[in-house]
Amino acid sequence: MKRRTLGDFLPIIALAATLVLSACGGGGMSMMQAPFITVQPASITVPVGQTGTFTVLATGPAPLSFQWSENGMPIDGATSSSFTTPTVVPGDNSSKFNVKISNSVSSVASQSATLNVGPRSPMAGDLRFQQVDAPSTADGFVPAKLTDVGVLDTLTFSNAIGTPIFMGPTDCVQGTPNDCAWLLNVLQLPMNVSGLSMIYSSDELSGFSADLTSLNSHTVVTSLDVESVDGAFAVSEIQSVPSGGFSPTTQTVSPANFQAAATQEGAQARVITAVSFSAGQITFISYGWTNDPSTVYETQTAIATYDQVGATAMNLANQGFIITAFGSGESSSDGFVFVGTRVKGDTLPRPLLAAPGQQQNPQLNDGFAIVGGYFQGTNTGNVVNLIGEK
Repeated sequence: MKRRTLGDFLPIIALAATLVLSACGGGGMSMMQAPFITVQPASITVPVGQTGTFTVLATGPAPLSFQWSENGMPIDGATSSSFTTPTVVPGDNSSKFNVKISNSVSSVASQSATLNVGPRSPMAGDLRFQQVDAPSTADGFVPAKLTDVGVLDTLTFSNAIGTPIFMGPTDCVQGTPNDCAWLLNVLQLPMNVSGLSMIYSSDELSGFSADLTSLNSHTVVTSLDVESVDGAFAVSEIQSVPSGGFSPTTQTVSPANFQAAATQEGAQARVITAVSFSAGQITFISYGWTNDPSTVYETQTAIATYDQVGATAMNLANQGFIITAFGSGESSSDGFVFVGTRVKGDTLPRPLLAAPGQQQNPQLNDGFAIVGGYFQGTNTGNVVNLIGEK
């Protein structure tokens, strides 16, 4: 047998070295050095008129470069780990966004995330929209207590958010002066929210104009009930320390002229926040705001019987209206009055929940603002139904 020398093993050694180098510097090295996505972009829901942000997290040898795309088309200038959209419009709904991440070795594409466009939120600090989508209700709230306000009475709740007064045809014993009571529910503000107060008051009808004139520009009336037979009225008011510049106007019109009057208010950037049906006439309070002098609002009114209230509220929400005012008449035949307000052209449906029960319905705690409460019969003997919107 021939004795092998070192030279006989050199080809084998060389082949092994080649395999090792290939493993370290070839395909295996490329996989190790390619970018790796640790957190994929998530789908988001953004209200009309606001912006949304998509974010990706990735690892890999620097430098990493990013290129975001919308519906498969690269977005100019979108070259960081996060991308903030322009102000969204309804046509942006269901758009798909993803990002390509690259370095000197390779690149990887993220999963697609969807932009869902939701209905417009009122401007921050706007007290005219029953706190729909406001910090006081957007993250839920904690029930505090159910109580009532009587004639010639005033209740003030600091650092709280309350419902409008609950509406029904028998808040007063007709023909018995000063025998009225209006139910309400006062709620605690969420954590880290402050600066809001609720006031509930009632007075003789002769003092209505003077009482309204006395309100400061930080206050908006959120509900109104006029009881002409008993010569009394009640209101709920919301006050905000940082906000201001609200100016009220009161009108009394016939039911036949109500829609036309409401349409004119919206065209003048005014929002109806309280309404009542009394003595065959409709009285409403509307507000302008110095921070919103030019928005054109579309306003829709409706009158519904007790059995139609839920369906009427849902119909308004499905058309994109926020229920900004809800009132009732002095008798069951008068029914309940609605005012819905939306920015002109905003027709995206809004979530609405009609929940029976005097105790706070748990579902209403899921970001719904209580925009109305109503009952049939006596105000203490029947279930209060709540209308929530967000």
